[in-house]
Amino acid sequence: LQIKDVGEVYQAVRAKDNPVLNGVSNEDTCGVQTWTYSNVEKSSNFIIGSAFFAPAEGLEPLLETPSKSLLREFFVYGGKTEMLKAHTISRFLFSEKPQFAIVLGRIKLGQGEVIFNQFNPENKERLGFRRLLNRLMANLGFRFEGSILDGECVPAPSPRSEGFPVKLYVLNEDCDEDMRKLMVESTIPSMERMKSTPILNLLRWEEAENEQGIFSATQFDISKDIYLYYCVFSPKPRKNLKMD
Repeated sequence: LQIKDVGEVYQAVRAKDNPVLNGVSNEDTCGVQTWTYSNVEKSSNFIIGSAFFAPAEGLEPLLETPSKSLLREFFVYGGKTEMLKAHTISRFLFSEKPQFAIVLGRIKLGQGEVIFNQFNPENKERLGFRRLLNRLMANLGFRFEGSILDGECVPAPSPRSEGFPVKLYVLNEDCDEDMRKLMVESTIPSMERMKSTPILNLLRWEEAENEQGIFSATQFDISKDIYLYYCVFSPKPRKNLKMD
């Protein structure tokens, strides 16, 4: 394996869909934080690693450095201003695209496999950066003690919930692979406000409520698949909410 120099890397993106990456989003592997409308004085951008592998025969890429993204050019190098935005995009589109390197890769070895994880962000304390390793271990069969809901709870100034789900959407029927794929695609974030949960229109979901946030599989037919859907609402409004 060879190390490939691709400059400063602030994000890793999926090379392909793979069960090993279930529960991991591109946001979990992104070190850019100085977004538009964010508090730049309290936000910082972090490099996600210092050494990444060049593509090689037998090395299957799972996460790779971006080759079609302008996040670094916009939010790290300062090209997001109105004066520079068009120039930044034009320069990127009409120049040679950056080559990619492998951040998370896998090699088949006999009946097993070896996974190389080069995701090593500068900020070790940011909770989101821990998610990749946690989900990777869980997807490979490691079992953690405690509950998935355990952790620090910071109450919002004006809470919009009890701090735990009191209502879930439940689908208690078998679905084929095509329908499961369609359900996942229907949860992709969207700016659509009038129809923001298209997954609920695909099939006949039922609402399950419990004031204590306790739900049991015994309420349903366990001989069939049980799918749970829950809407998470941010307790912090957008900074330009009054103007939007």
